[in-house]
Amino acid sequence: MDIAIVHVGNLSECLTATSLTTGLLQKYNDAKISWVVKDADAKNIFKYNKKIYKVFSLAEFYLDLPKKYDILFNLTNKIQFFPDNLFKINKIMGSGTDEKIYDVAINDILSGNKKINKSLFQIYYKMCGMSWAGEGYDICYCPKNKQKKGTIGLSLGDVRLRDYVLNNLKMPYMKKWYIPNKKNILKKYEEINRCKHIITDDYLTLNIALSLKKYVYFTQTVPCNYGIEMFGSGEIFNVPKEIFK
Repeated sequence: MDIAIVHVGNLSECLTATSLTTGLLQKYNDAKISWVVKDADAKNIFKYNKKIYKVFSLAEFYLDLPKKYDILFNLTNKIQFFPDNLFKINKIMGSGTDEKIYDVAINDILSGNKKINKSLFQIYYKMCGMSWAGEGYDICYCPKNKQKKGTIGLSLGDVRLRDYVLNNLKMPYMKKWYIPNKKNILKKYEEINRCKHIITDDYLTLNIALSLKKYVYFTQTVPCNYGIEMFGSGEIFNVPKEIFK
């Protein structure tokens, strides 16, 4: 069975979507799973996963057409990326269809028009006709940098937020280290892996840290229209708006 999973959204959401590789191979054990992602940066997420048949950027995917797929799961809120005359697909599921999940239209969730307390893991699994059973990220990348004992990594984009955290964080026994902002996602993995604990306000750093089984203190400054799954390995703090005035 040939399956294509299309996700051309941001890297943070794409990391969460990797969990579907595990779920779909459990449901379709003979499946050849291909991923279609936004660009070369997103392709790096799947680089070391031998369970995946192929990974395409969106541009590469067009060059590979026409191609027959038994099922295409669209996790992107823009089905117009895929004209019907280019495809031989038996079934399309997910965004762009009339389907609802949890009695909410899929496109309303993906576009941020509806708020739902389910996690993105649950939403993606439901879009693919499955129930999420706690499956985690499926990355398969092993960082070379070793974890430093007693170190807490800070990845905070705003100086005012950084000062607020440093003034209110009661962890004097831990060495604080500022995580460099690397563009390449695998280099971000290397830097984040140095620390056992992470403090961040960035959703991508949050998901990378959780996939590495770090304990994360997430300082939420930007609202999210779905629930955040911490896998019992972190805490979420709502930062007072006053600190940004």
